[in-house]
This record gives sequence, structure tokens and C-alpha cells, in this order.
Amino acid sequence: MAVVSYSLAKLPHNEKMKVNYRLFRKQNREGLVEESGGAKLGNGCFMIPAENLDEAIATLKQFGVQFDAKRVYASSPTTSTKSQTKTMGLWISPPPMD
Repeated sequence: MAVVSYSLAKLPHNEKMKVNYRLFRKQNREGLVEESGGAKLGNGCFMIPAENLDEAIATLKQFGVQFDAKRVYASSPTTSTKSQTKTMGLWISPPPMD
């Protein structure tokens, strides 16, 4: 998995909408993040399977979006008892050794 944070602050409104529609849902069509099994984590942040990261990065670069991507290891959400909440563990991977 990979976690991507991005900022649309420097884009005009119509470009912001194009990026959001491409990444996320527009009416009945799923966006890139949902199609690939990812999830929106909040404003300006989503998680996507690592094998689809290149496509997400290409989309962000196409529109000149500032972003940061980190590969992470994620455990499945845990089910819980009434006294516990659901959790998901994330571990940031070390940088690749070249």
C-alpha cells in the first residue's frame, strides 16, 4: 500500500474538480482510488495499493499537483468488542536501497 498526501491549493477551481473526479467518484463512475481498492483517508490524503501508485502519481503530475507518497505496510482493520474501536496499523517502509 501507499499513502499519498497532496495539495490542490495552487490550482484553479476547474482543475481541482478534474483532479477530484479523476481520483474519486463522479456520479456513477468510480475514481482511480476506488477502482484500485484504495480509500480516501481525508481531505488531501488517500491510500492506494502500491501496484497502482504509478498511475496515481501520473495523474497528480498531469495536473501539476504538489504531493508526497510513502509506501506503507498496512494490516487489515480489526473487528472489536464494544469497549474497543476499530484500528488499522500502518508502518512506513524504509527508503529503497539503491
